[in-house]
Amino acid sequence: MGLLEANMKVALVAVLSLASYGCQSQAPDPRVAQLESQVSTLKSENASLKQQNVDAASQRDTCVAKFNRVTFLYDVGFLNNETRAWAIPADVDPVLVTGKIGTYSHYDPKTQTETVHFKGKAAQ
Repeated sequence: MGLLEANMKVALVAVLSLASYGCQSQAPDPRVAQLESQVSTLKSENASLKQQNVDAASQRDTCVAKFNRVTFLYDVGFLNNETRAWAIPADVDPVLVTGKIGTYSHYDPKTQTETVHFKGKAAQ
């Protein structure tokens, strides 16, 4: 049993020596450099896509906020009395039809407040 253990130790040392020598003397594999380059490119693309995602989310939130608000249109009638004529479920700046007089305001349901009345812009 002692001779077998000694031979195994010698064989193990020989294998480890050859493996260590073989790893040190080999030239770097060009595929490793190619893969590292691909990883770097993919990381760059990933960062760009993450930024695009942030930008898209910001645009979405801006759009959703516009449609969470309401625009009220007021018609000016007899004796300059304003009456609420329309409620548009979006935050818009309406254009007056030629020959009409009216105002509009915005309502924010989050704060539950209506802005001051703005005069409608005349159509061009």
